[in-house]
Amino acid sequence: MLFHKGWRMIAIILSLFSAIVIYNLFMVMLIGIPAMPRLRVVPSEYESIQEAVNEAFDGDIIYVKAGTYRENLVINKSIILVGEDSRRTLLDGGMGDYTILIERGGVVITGFTITGGGTIMDIGGRGAGLQIYNSSHVLVFRNYFTGNRMAIYIHSSSDISIVENLIYGNREGIYLTKSRRVMVSENILTENPSFGIHLTSSKENRIYRNMIIGGVNGIYLYNEADENEISENIIKRGGMLILDSSSNRILDNAFVDKGMFFSNSYANLVSGNKVNGEPIIYLEMASDEVIESWSSYPRKLREYYSHGCQCFQRW
Repeated sequence: MLFHKGWRMIAIILSLFSAIVIYNLFMVMLIGIPAMPRLRVVPSEYESIQEAVNEAFDGDIIYVKAGTYRENLVINKSIILVGEDSRRTLLDGGMGDYTILIERGGVVITGFTITGGGTIMDIGGRGAGLQIYNSSHVLVFRNYFTGNRMAIYIHSSSDISIVENLIYGNREGIYLTKSRRVMVSENILTENPSFGIHLTSSKENRIYRNMIIGGVNGIYLYNEADENEISENIIKRGGMLILDSSSNRILDNAFVDKGMFFSNSYANLVSGNKVNGEPIIYLEMASDEVIESWSSYPRKLREYYSHGCQCFQRW
């Protein structure tokens, strides 16, 4: 699942580069100002990544050779940031508020190990390896996130893609707040003790085909996290908690050791999910319901309870 389809990253980057070239050619014809993308190499041409970003123009590609870079990087331009090797190109934020802060749309981050955003022991903070604020059309692809307060924090942003990253050994995984149309797909999240993926006040997002292992909650929807799709994920030990969130589509997920809990959440479509390989019953706003037995079903069913349900099993 992770790091397969080896040419996919190259294809995405080349597609973005081609689009930027076409755009810039159009601008040249329109206003007569040449603005062709440039490849900038760190550390061959620049002492730091931030220096390269500061010198860059929209559409430029910054290529970072393997090594350790201790920076708190602010990206406020539409650039493509590429590490030579995700295992050997390390960005260390030194436990600051962030390691990378994105404040502009049209950014690609790929090929890095990102660490030192906040501290794992900081319970109340918002430090993160990667913070995305008020931005759109950002791609975060094939990176490692470890040793951060949060791996990825997305605030008031839209059309973000978090794809094929390995997120392990952080306090928290991916946190979305007040964001829309974020795609979180084909990531592995493990050894993040608080949660894997957390959505609050965020709508129209798609969380699918991730593997989430451990944490108090594998996936957590809270406070009007509505109209999202949660599908085809494998969630081990953490389960799913949905509070004050409605009209979500929860489809074809596989839970191990722990299932789902709903509270004050309505009109959620729940279908095709299993706990330890067995189907699940979803009951909404039922009270004093008695399930006489599971004998009418060809396989054993596991139940969970939504808000307003008081259900009893009679063997």
